[in-house]
Amino acid sequence: MGFLNAKGKIRFSGKCERDAALAPSGPIPRNDTARRRLAITCELGRYSEIRAVPIAGGLRLDFGIRDHREGSANIAKNGSSFTYDTQFCRTGPVPH
Repeated sequence: MGFLNAKGKIRFSGKCERDAALAPSGPIPRNDTARRRLAITCELGRYSEIRAVPIAGGLRLDFGIRDHREGSANIAKNGSSFTYDTQFCRTGPVPH
């Protein structure tokens, strides 16, 4: 579990371990993109990698395993998007 915002603030759960392994990369298969406010739930495997990197105006979060990206979120002040593999992630309404 983690948190990040367009101001560059990043926090991960204490259950996450820091690692210097390569970041998840490559195309996202079976992809869909959300650009509006949604609740998004993804099932990640035990050895999944999560990387947050600065981009112009915010942050990008990539997750998956090496050579297989399952999702990528661009969090920016001027708008955000989340591209994900529909096999691993589901969207739904935002809880009230």
